[in-house]
Amino acid sequence: LAIIDVLTPGSLTGDRDVAVTGEILADGSVGVIGGTAQKTATVVRSGVDVFLYPADTPADEQAEMRRIAGEDTELVPVASLAEAVQYLAPDGVSVD
Repeated sequence: LAIIDVLTPGSLTGDRDVAVTGEILADGSVGVIGGTAQKTATVVRSGVDVFLYPADTPADEQAEMRRIAGEDTELVPVASLAEAVQYLAPDGVSVD
């Protein structure tokens, strides 16, 4: 996402503070990683507005993430790089 942000005009995140975690696989899917609930706590303490994380994160861990985030941070599960870009730039990105 950072590379896409640098290679395209404007800001991919707008005025939002965005954090992301996960592994981008060769096919563009987002692989599950561990410690997502702990990462959520750090994201919340840092004052981040939006946290994108792997959609395949186990349900019990997602529930813990929601408990930790409360109303402070929007949690956005994504299954692919394309989904993450679509969420951040719903009108698309330009490659001018």
